[in-house]
Amino acid sequence: MDLSAPYEQKRRICLEAIKEVESSGQYHAMSWSLQEFGAYKLKNEIWREIVSKETLEIYPTAKDAPKHIQDEAAQIYFDKLHKHFGNATDTVRAWKVGVGEAKADGFAGRDYLKKVNSALKK
Repeated sequence: MDLSAPYEQKRRICLEAIKEVESSGQYHAMSWSLQEFGAYKLKNEIWREIVSKETLEIYPTAKDAPKHIQDEAAQIYFDKLHKHFGNATDTVRAWKVGVGEAKADGFAGRDYLKKVNSALKK
């Protein structure tokens, strides 16, 4: 990834890699635990936090939402995490393990980070 690229471009590239790792780009995906949904495998509590009430009434989980709404929600969540951590590495780790665990344990989410980095190289 070009580190001199604008933030929006880096975010787009990271989100494409996250989407590939999470669901192979399948927008109606769900985890085996039935707790993460959509192309980016957003947990229901995160989905409810980042989408509007009107959107939530129409699309109760991410997998129910069309592509453009899932993409927009993923951007909002990525921006929120990035604002908290200030770097893409910790943002990606927190995507998988949550903010609390990513802050408490510098190794939490490392395996996930490796998968996303591999997807970035494709």
